[in-house]
Amino acid sequence: MASKLASFCATREAYVDVAAICSAVSRKSTQPDGPATPVPEGERQDVFGFVYLVKSGRFYKIGRSNALGRRERDLAIQLPEKMKVMPSIKTDDQSGIEEYWHKRFTGRRTNGEWFELTADDVVAFRSRKFM
Repeated sequence: MASKLASFCATREAYVDVAAICSAVSRKSTQPDGPATPVPEGERQDVFGFVYLVKSGRFYKIGRSNALGRRERDLAIQLPEKMKVMPSIKTDDQSGIEEYWHKRFTGRRTNGEWFELTADDVVAFRSRKFM
């Protein structure tokens, strides 16, 4: 992939510096101490995670995790009240999607990642399955 990007950038004057970096990465990956053969495009696995919404009392937490079940268990033992798990959003951009929801509900933030959401806010979050 680095060699393809280097070829693309080499033809564009504004990206000459990017082409140099990609060329160096491409050369390094072909050396013996570099990584093994690259994974063919059809066999690559995208890294997905989740942005989740949980409710505890009248407050909601918006967070992110690669291991949703483990995160739910961790939160459950930390909270004084029983936690209700809401649907989560599967994404390949956890930090960006979490930031989106934090900004969208910024006026409802109570502390850290905890928010006092309305029923309409929860419906908006639940309507997203993938972002």
